[in-house]
Amino acid sequence: MRAGWFLVLIVAASLLSSTVFTFLQVMGVKPDLALVLIILYGFSSEPREGAVWGLFGGLLQDLLSGGYLGLHALEGMAAGYLAAMAGTRFFRENTGVLAISTFGVSFAAGVVHFVLLLFLNIHVNAQVVFLRLIPISSAYNTLAALLVSRLTARYPESLSARRPRF
Repeated sequence: MRAGWFLVLIVAASLLSSTVFTFLQVMGVKPDLALVLIILYGFSSEPREGAVWGLFGGLLQDLLSGGYLGLHALEGMAAGYLAAMAGTRFFRENTGVLAISTFGVSFAAGVVHFVLLLFLNIHVNAQVVFLRLIPISSAYNTLAALLVSRLTARYPESLSARRPRF
């Protein structure tokens, strides 16, 4: 996927997450489509490239959300790197591998988000975060990733043919 398209998709995903997806909440959790795109892009790239594009995607998400600058950037960087590590180690075309990897990376991104909130001296209930929010969010993101990967499988590979290498 070209860099421009990736950034445009992150903007669209952030806007969808903050508007339309509020109606799709399950137990107060909605899918993070920008994180899903970072994971899918990282899954099909090298670890360094996944981390860089995760950082850029997360930073763009931070700028659009108006929250703490760098929170989603660090989360996206970790998610992009971990997804790329999974993509280089496992068979990428297997849907089960994609689902398990997406769940694991999304769970790890939730843990990174929680730890960063603690560094910012924002205290949240760890029991609620680890037993409800992160698992439900990870499952929701996994379903979204499977749907997005099915939808994008129809498009030509020319979108990903000329990726810049970092």
